[in-house]
Amino acid sequence: MLHINSAKKRTSFRIKYFLTAPFYIYSMFFVDYTSAECREEIKVLPRNSYESKIIRNLYIFENDTQKCDEAQSMLMLSRAPFCDSHDLNVTFSSVAVLPNGTNMLPYVLLNVSIRVNSPISSVFLRLECLEAPNLEDDYCHNHEEQYRRWGRMIWPCRFLTLSKPDLVSYPYFLNYHCFRLSSYSHYRLNVSCAPNLCRKSFIVTIPEETQVSPTISRFYDKDGAIGDNYWSPLAFVDLTLRDKVIIRYERQPSLIATRISVAVFETIASSSTHLFTNTLDITAAEYEWKNVRAGNFTAYLYVSRLDCNLICSNSTVDRCILCPSTRIHFTVEEDKISLAASIHGLLFHRIYVIGAAVLCFAFAIAVLFFLTTRRLHRVPLQEVSLSQRTTVFIVYTDDCKPHSDCIAALAKILQHDANVDVFLDQFELKYSETLPLRWFISKFAAASHVMLIFSEGAGAILRGESLIQQQPFPEFFSVALNMLITEHSKDVTRQPGKLLTEMSLRFAFAYMTYSPSSVIPEELTSLPINIFKLPEQIQNLISWLHNQPSDIYVDVCIDMSHLKSAVDEVVEYRRKNPVWLAERLQTSRKNSGPFCTLQNVPFQSSRSVLTHEEQVHIAETLNLEPPDIHTSTEEIFSEENVIFALIGSPDDSSSDTDDSISDKIHLQQFLAAKQN
Repeated sequence: MLHINSAKKRTSFRIKYFLTAPFYIYSMFFVDYTSAECREEIKVLPRNSYESKIIRNLYIFENDTQKCDEAQSMLMLSRAPFCDSHDLNVTFSSVAVLPNGTNMLPYVLLNVSIRVNSPISSVFLRLECLEAPNLEDDYCHNHEEQYRRWGRMIWPCRFLTLSKPDLVSYPYFLNYHCFRLSSYSHYRLNVSCAPNLCRKSFIVTIPEETQVSPTISRFYDKDGAIGDNYWSPLAFVDLTLRDKVIIRYERQPSLIATRISVAVFETIASSSTHLFTNTLDITAAEYEWKNVRAGNFTAYLYVSRLDCNLICSNSTVDRCILCPSTRIHFTVEEDKISLAASIHGLLFHRIYVIGAAVLCFAFAIAVLFFLTTRRLHRVPLQEVSLSQRTTVFIVYTDDCKPHSDCIAALAKILQHDANVDVFLDQFELKYSETLPLRWFISKFAAASHVMLIFSEGAGAILRGESLIQQQPFPEFFSVALNMLITEHSKDVTRQPGKLLTEMSLRFAFAYMTYSPSSVIPEELTSLPINIFKLPEQIQNLISWLHNQPSDIYVDVCIDMSHLKSAVDEVVEYRRKNPVWLAERLQTSRKNSGPFCTLQNVPFQSSRSVLTHEEQVHIAETLNLEPPDIHTSTEEIFSEENVIFALIGSPDDSSSDTDDSISDKIHLQQFLAAKQN
């Protein structure tokens, strides 16, 4: 393995040679450049032991910007095409530099990591400033030194050259951190390769230095709180792929359980339109945005929390708290359409041309085709606008882990392909300290649509049984159904004429293909609510979510492979565990006494009302005003005979052993009323 470490000003060579085994020999070279700021590291493995003896001067790393610029002008095209993904991989990270003396403040360096996979003899790095609100950013605002030395502005440039690339075993690696970053500045970093004559281009930015680095935050405030409430990442965008845009971020090792949300806005003229918001998995470090139209976009990367907002309006700016976020601007110069979509468009165009030719040369065949089409007429696909982001709250029961994973797969499809923000307990409560009930009430009220997914576990809950809790949050199914019934009752009383529209627009029932349709009770199917069989009717579900008629099929490109795999896993799990539902049900408590002791209401024997003379005697004895002599005996006895009704029954218990029992009684009463 060959290591080369270097810095700006001074060079020294140290060569070490190791013989590790009779049939495997490799060499390791160290080139150190002493500098507190800049350092590059190259790691290469020679092909065999003979070649390792002759590669002492194989690598040259150039730190001089002018020499790098001249070499790139000779070897590279002015605007080279983009490299394929398998040629090289580029990632970025931040390096926090703390001061080692007085009168110094911390700052952040950009670390560039490159993996070269194919024969490439020269790699060029060039940093270009795009925008910088901070006037102290020398890369963007201070170019006097460049004009004084070279007579023109040359953006910082570095390059690595291999004199004998055919002796190198691929891949090899290059790490370089020297470019200093300023808060909110946007940079374009180009990585160019020769002799392949291709390039990679990225947009890079960071938020406040105290947000991107907990180390710098502790430098300014040693006692301050550190966590995802105060952190947002370094972000970069890869614009070099043909069919998608990659939005990536630097993961923070100390916040491994933090989920990042990506909100994308499109800027047209002076206004911005929210396109979508997607919350990434904990292990994900990037978001793939497919089928992107040309335009100007802004992406916000932030930790989504309930106690803050991404954007505050002018009316709520006094009481609104902004979430720490990283904002990155980028421009997509041409449409990035996936291969499947391109083939679909090309196929449609080809069919159109062939159809036109048939109409020109064979009118009779065209008429016959027209008549056949009329006979076999189908409802045409309706183009439904998905430009507006909508929200849906999905409520389900945790029947088993495969079932919950299937619901999560469905939610991800709606987020990625249907322009829908999904409120799901698995996404927001597993790693959150938010109170579950508060979260439920907030999301239920905020969601434009609420979908209840029925299953065998939901049927058990409706029968008054309970499931063993396996998640770090309780079941919300019975609560959600109670709230739906409450809204139904209010609408029947207040606005019976608008019941059909309001109920069908906001609420929907669904069941998965591995569950029978009977999991939805007949009493509930009589409500004016749409019912979807998933994933078969997911296109109709998307239409309903975007306030279109649910019987309209939407022509949207959706990758259903993950959802179908999740459905197959549920079917396989149930086949191997035929008693899975019985294992999930809570057993009744044994050897326990009653939860409360019923007691009779204290009884007191009846007592006759005092006569008028007795009342006067008592008043005189106690020095009180005597009673009104005009009060009639009939009035007194009429008051004595008033009968008051007790609420409830002596058999009722004053306490409940389960928080959901009252909800289940409410549901059972509603279902019984529907049957009657």
